Amino acid sequence: MTAPVRIGLLAALAVLVGGAAPAAPEPAATEPTKQERASLAYLHRHTVKLFIDQSGFGFSRMEPPLTDVLGPPKSAADQPSGTAVGPQPDPIVIVAAKGAKGAKDERPAHFSFAKAAARGVVFFPPPAPKKAWVLKDVQLVGLVKNPEPVVYLTGGGMKTEKEVKTRRPDAFETRALEVIRGGGDLVQAEKANGAMRAVSGVYAGRQCLRCHERPGEMLGAFTYRLAVEDAPAAGTVRP
Repeated sequence: MTAPVRIGLLAALAVLVGGAAPAAPEPAATEPTKQERASLAYLHRHTVKLFIDQSGFGFSRMEPPLTDVLGPPKSAADQPSGTAVGPQPDPIVIVAAKGAKGAKDERPAHFSFAKAAARGVVFFPPPAPKKAWVLKDVQLVGLVKNPEPVVYLTGGGMKTEKEVKTRRPDAFETRALEVIRGGGDLVQAEKANGAMRAVSGVYAGRQCLRCHERPGEMLGAFTYRLAVEDAPAAGTVRP
């Protein structure tokens, strides 16, 4: 038996005995940059504004200050009982979704936030020359109506609550919710394999008390998924 054949047989035997060679490990997730974190916070603010503008949220005639629902109260002194709080100045001007604030052609409460919020991604810094972060998905996470957190698989064609399907949060979302509810950063995010994921909470503001008993309670969250794609040509808009 020649030497090359012997070596080949030994290699085959090693595979049979020891199993297949281990697959290359997945690239470790990395932290978003400071600019990307700021952009995620801006995107979340934008999405929450769109959410509030929907008639199903319960604010068809009253807009709460966004700072009241984007984070928990700093202390009990921040939420005196019986104190009325009016809308606060909002430096972010966002056009309300069609059908908001009592319009006759109201949309259903559940709709595709990814499509509605996609224009908010233009303020993300480009990850590389001729590349851009593109918002691929936005989903609402519910923490109140069910014993365990659920993620709503919503779409524009869903008209009633019964039509809305749900899924369990995945490992990243579960970990992010635990950190946020435990007092960690309000935006949990990571990057890996040309994608970025983030979770950020929505809280019960003082004007939510007609439906929710505890001001400052974390009612839910939004989970975001972005991907790196070729940047569109100047002057074009993504569908």
